[in-house]
Amino acid sequence: MRLIVLSHGLSYGGAQFSTVEFLSLIRNEVDIDVLTCNNADSNYIMDLKKLDLKVYMVPCRILNKYPDMDLAYVDEVIRNGDVVWVVDQVYPAIPRVKLIKDLPIIIHLHDYALICPLWKAYYGLAEICLDKCNAIRMITCRMNYINKYIGLGRQHFLKGVANLMLSPLIGFIRYIKWPMHNNSIFDSVDAFISVSKATLNIYSKHLPEIRNKPHKVIYNPILISDDILSKSLNMEHENRGKYTIFMSSGNPVKGPHILAEAIKYIDKEIDVKVIFARCKGTWVEKYIKKIGVEDKVILFKRLDRKNFLEYMINSNVVAMPSIWPEPYGRVAAEANFLGIPVVASRIGGLTEIIEDSVTGYLVEPNNALSLAMGIIKLYESNFSRIKIHKTTSKKLDIRYIKRNLINFFYKI
Repeated sequence: MRLIVLSHGLSYGGAQFSTVEFLSLIRNEVDIDVLTCNNADSNYIMDLKKLDLKVYMVPCRILNKYPDMDLAYVDEVIRNGDVVWVVDQVYPAIPRVKLIKDLPIIIHLHDYALICPLWKAYYGLAEICLDKCNAIRMITCRMNYINKYIGLGRQHFLKGVANLMLSPLIGFIRYIKWPMHNNSIFDSVDAFISVSKATLNIYSKHLPEIRNKPHKVIYNPILISDDILSKSLNMEHENRGKYTIFMSSGNPVKGPHILAEAIKYIDKEIDVKVIFARCKGTWVEKYIKKIGVEDKVILFKRLDRKNFLEYMINSNVVAMPSIWPEPYGRVAAEANFLGIPVVASRIGGLTEIIEDSVTGYLVEPNNALSLAMGIIKLYESNFSRIKIHKTTSKKLDIRYIKRNLINFFYKI
């Protein structure tokens, strides 16, 4: 079987990182051609080529916030394929694949870009969006989250006000030009893979027809070297120092402001330091100073993979206070795989990754006090890294994930 992988690769986010790990698992089982943008992230391209895969760089453009690929340059590659696997948001190119050759197309649902013009499926940063998008909802949702951004300091007040005033026009145009506002792209897709049951359930509310097409829930694999894993598990009884770590980003849907607010409650009970990765120099740093907890915080910009894992295994707690329905929750999965307990929001795919009271605690989303109580409770609990790892490795069994993925390709 020849697998054609469509991936814009313009950023090296969770979807792309998981794609590299999936490909490393199956590269000896199927023939693989990767089609990606000619301006894709250089580290992403380098990691793909390390797998000895055929990587074709094609011209790309952004079509109303969605990456689009010019497939005319690789039509022969597509004609030689057996199945197309779309791993990120290059959805506008999907109908053109069918024009070249009527291949079965599988979309891997790592996010909500197929059903939400804002890619969040989180209405106004207040609730999970379970209704089909329309122009009015788009405008209202946009205005609600801009208001929230202004309050957090993520968007300058004057710029935010200008955006609010323009929202009716911009929101309407964005919706009208949204490539997915009708079912033309959906109709070209033959099957779906979801990264969690929660993601599939949200999609089913927007596109009930998805249940009529082949679909499979396959968790993302977690591949961590034996030496890193051993180092983490061997720290079972060592004093690792009291700190909690936040390893996501400065995006408000990840909840960095919720963790910042929780510090005020935590500090009354225990003395901890909280590490915020990918937040230095952002609105998060200003917000931390605004609420007066900067003496309890260590801020970093971006950490490379080595340092990311090093800080993680030396932490007591990993916090993932997401306020949106996290499709999967890779940081939580990696932490648990390394045996580190996680305090995470009870929402989205995190409810499938974290086993409450077994591999960490699930708390109410968008609730600083609930998050603080979860972190304090975890510090007072006696979690075993070895037990957490064993529980998680059964759930995220690499052989099972690999077999499910390959079998699904052959089935389609």
